[in-house]
Amino acid sequence: MFILYPVILFSRVDRTGLVPERLVTVQASAAWSLVPCIKHATDSGEMSPDIHVLASVCAAIAEVAGDIENLAVITDYGVIPMLVNLVETENVKLREHLASAIAHCCAWGSNCKMFGRLGAITPLVQYMADGDPNVHRTTALALFYLSQNAFNCVTMHESGVVQFLLKAISSTDHKLQDAAAGCLANIRKLALEAETVHLIRKKASTSEDETEA
Repeated sequence: MFILYPVILFSRVDRTGLVPERLVTVQASAAWSLVPCIKHATDSGEMSPDIHVLASVCAAIAEVAGDIENLAVITDYGVIPMLVNLVETENVKLREHLASAIAHCCAWGSNCKMFGRLGAITPLVQYMADGDPNVHRTTALALFYLSQNAFNCVTMHESGVVQFLLKAISSTDHKLQDAAAGCLANIRKLALEAETVHLIRKKASTSEDETEA
């Protein structure tokens, strides 16, 4: 686990613009150091049973994924299935950091779509029923990014996410409010588009019937 700390350190410092140019290589090496951890976990089919270790790994992944090139690397080594394998956890701390990792991993390629296809959506929606505000915040953020995919929006709606998002909008936590509102907006947009298509098809069908008559 000690190999993960340079990743967190340099990803944080880089975003403040304080990393000297000579340390860019060190930052890159730190990101690459996470690859064997992911690759080993994927190849072996086994992961640490320790919840605290898993939560720390998820927190590190969330930090690393903040850089798009780093995210591309860990995606290639199977980080998405690894995260999805953890979504059924009941542990509050792991839920918090897992949701954060999922949110940050949505920015690359088809990751957002893959999370939905692998079954991560419904368990994440249930996180919103958790009593922990930190879980609510990171989960709402994950749902917001995941809702940028139409398939995921449908799954969220079917899983009952709307009631949780409406409640979250009234929260005093502004980050939670923004994420929940964004997710609702994406779901509403999809619903309006679907309704528009339905009306167009209905109108076209009616016109054809009138022509035949």
